[in-house]
Amino acid sequence: RLIMRITDPTEGNIVYRQKDGTEVDVAALSKSQLRTYHSEVRMIFQDPFASLNPRMTVKQIVGDPLYVNKLASGRELEDRVAELLDMVGLEADMMDRYPHAFSGGQRQRIGIARALALNPRAAPPRIELHLHFARYFGGALFLRSCRRDAPGQGGRGGGSEQDLHGARPPL
Repeated sequence: RLIMRITDPTEGNIVYRQKDGTEVDVAALSKSQLRTYHSEVRMIFQDPFASLNPRMTVKQIVGDPLYVNKLASGRELEDRVAELLDMVGLEADMMDRYPHAFSGGQRQRIGIARALALNPRAAPPRIELHLHFARYFGGALFLRSCRRDAPGQGGRGGGSEQDLHGARPPL
């Protein structure tokens, strides 16, 4: 929530390296600067059951970032949603269905498609995917390996951010 600036920090810095290599403090970004930042860094929610609006179709859910940012509408939006669904291993004809019609894994894929809609540079690393499915993305997403209730961690978990090949993420 802090990284995405959904919640404003009370102190400290959140440093993000932009495409051009300059570092910015996310906590100090204006609303217009946050809009650009949000198109580069996207949220993938842990709980696919709670993160999808049950009153929206998959086309509306995945296409919402494109519509809100005025990047696509009409047939162009539908084509982009079909492409995103294909990227995550779902059929394009599923876009008119509602979230309740999908399994938990399929819902997770819908959330991933939504996060990828704006071609982000990064997605927060706290996602749970099977390794074979994560490889499908060619290392574009980063995974966090966490131990729950690790000794000396006070239940916060440990681990480090890394991509599928062991490199550090570019954040």
